Amino acid sequence: MGYVSALDSSKLVFLQKFNSIGFRTDSDSISTIGFMDGYRFTISMEGFDYLISTSVRSGGLLPEDRFLENIVGSISTIKTAAFQNNRITFKLKKRFVAKKLVDDIISTMHSLAAIFRQSGYINVCEICGEPVEGIESYDINGRVFDLCDNCHESCNSYVEARRCLDDSIRENFAKGIGLSLLYGIFAAALIVLLMKYGVVSPYTGAMVGFLLICGYEQGSGKMSKFGLIYCSAAAAVLTYLSCRIGYSLAFVSDFAEMGEKVSFADIFTGLEGVLRRYNLTKDFYEIFIYYFLVSMVFIGIDIIFMVNKRKIKKMDVIIEVPEEDRFYSAG
Repeated sequence: MGYVSALDSSKLVFLQKFNSIGFRTDSDSISTIGFMDGYRFTISMEGFDYLISTSVRSGGLLPEDRFLENIVGSISTIKTAAFQNNRITFKLKKRFVAKKLVDDIISTMHSLAAIFRQSGYINVCEICGEPVEGIESYDINGRVFDLCDNCHESCNSYVEARRCLDDSIRENFAKGIGLSLLYGIFAAALIVLLMKYGVVSPYTGAMVGFLLICGYEQGSGKMSKFGLIYCSAAAAVLTYLSCRIGYSLAFVSDFAEMGEKVSFADIFTGLEGVLRRYNLTKDFYEIFIYYFLVSMVFIGIDIIFMVNKRKIKKMDVIIEVPEEDRFYSAG
């Protein structure tokens, strides 16, 4: 088992809710795998999107676009559908209540199984597409693959070619930066608000880092080395600006009480001189560094997680699937 990031640990808590219906959760791939009505499904999360994946064919053929469009149109809980190799991935519509989301996922798997059975689809190996016995689930660099024995034995080159599977996922830098910045500004505004009342809280500092990585992962679709570097730089800028704004507002208020009319812009641009005048330079930078270090807690955990994940095994069997009757089936 590799290291689990702060964000991934919360995802695992949710995915473990499906253990009660016979699914098995893997902490390395942040996925849960099992059978529903005779079909193998993988439930996973990409950012804040919930995904249901399965590898199927009908009469040796992949599903047509129209077939996937009909599924999206007929199952109200599904937002989009796409396939890569022999794997179909369904993205679910968002729910803010965990219980309803669990119910949606289970209901969606039932509906998918019924449609697959009616259209003659059967489970196949994800790489070769053959409906052979003995398909097992493997964790390859953080993503679950359903492979037959032959593909398992011959896929070393495939693993090497996709040493970091995340590289195959297109990263939306602009959306990640934009959403992360929006979330981070909200947290920075809370720092300013509390500083106005003379409160320095570690929780608001931690919120800056947490919301930055949440926003970037949700917007870009993945967390990468670039994302972590960006979030670290953004944390430094936002905590510095929030402290600068907080101190500037405090000085404007203090000067007003002394009968001096000084604009916020003048104080903000000339803050260094005001700090030196009142011997508060050290205090300012101590608070800034404090907030920055606290904001780096969640970002640092994710950096450690990413570094260690690069060192773990290239491929490990996470579930050796026995007979289907060992898994939950409502059929």
